[in-house]
Amino acid sequence: MEKLRRAPALERFVKDIRPEDIRVRVVGIVSDKGDDSFMLEDETGKILVKSASGLSFENGSKVRIFGRPATAEQGIILEFEIAQDMKLLNQKLYKKTATLNQNKDTDGNQNNP
Repeated sequence: MEKLRRAPALERFVKDIRPEDIRVRVVGIVSDKGDDSFMLEDETGKILVKSASGLSFENGSKVRIFGRPATAEQGIILEFEIAQDMKLLNQKLYKKTATLNQNKDTDGNQNNP
């Protein structure tokens, strides 16, 4: 019997999230936290994240969110799956490596834009 696997979560900046992405992971700052949603902001934009359960982090927390993009009236939103505390992340180094990784193809070869 074949073992079922989740699709990998693609590393994205907010502006790069597309409706056709199956799963994504995004690092940002939590703002406008409500009971079942919050805004996640990075330097490229912000996105609404919807959750079915209570959230254990506060406004101003730096987190990595794993979720599924969905289309709503206000545009693309993320349906929350899991969060990771990123308060110790070196933001400058993260941005540099994330940008380099987005310029590689699926085989790890550098793309020439």
